Amino acid sequence: MQTLSGRIPKLVILRPSLVFGEGDRGNMLSLIKQVQKEEYVHVSGGVTPKSLIYANDLADAILLAAARAPQGFNIYNIANPEPVSTKELVDTIADVLGVTKKFPSVPEGLLKIGAGIARTFMPGKVPVTPEQIEKLATETTCSIGKFVQATGFKPSTDLKSAISKEVNWARENQLI
Repeated sequence: MQTLSGRIPKLVILRPSLVFGEGDRGNMLSLIKQVQKEEYVHVSGGVTPKSLIYANDLADAILLAAARAPQGFNIYNIANPEPVSTKELVDTIADVLGVTKKFPSVPEGLLKIGAGIARTFMPGKVPVTPEQIEKLATETTCSIGKFVQATGFKPSTDLKSAISKEVNWARENQLI
């Protein structure tokens, strides 16, 4: 790497965490739909931490990286500084949607067994798979300290505002 970085004025690789916001048709939109339909169940209490980044904050991070990252070869994680638990995330989504239901918690193992049985006996698409449960139960966090130190990055959008923007977009596009 020393030799390579000496010849390249600046090479920056950004590794974003889960990206969400207007235009999202992935995991966050699926979670919003589950909460809206009141079909969500917390995996083992919803304590699993997740690193997230709102799309507009990621765009700001890209601009900062281009302008302020030091010369040479740099790899940075991009996320909000503090991870959120899946419970906090679901509670925020529910608040934005006006859903007042308190979502139950089921142990991870029991959910996986139920999902496996459903997959075996239900034709077509099942509501949830063991792999999706595993995803919800797996900590996916990263530290952005190195990026903050190099660029001064600070996301400008709080979680509730970012979720509100995605929900409004999804409603406008009749996705929820």
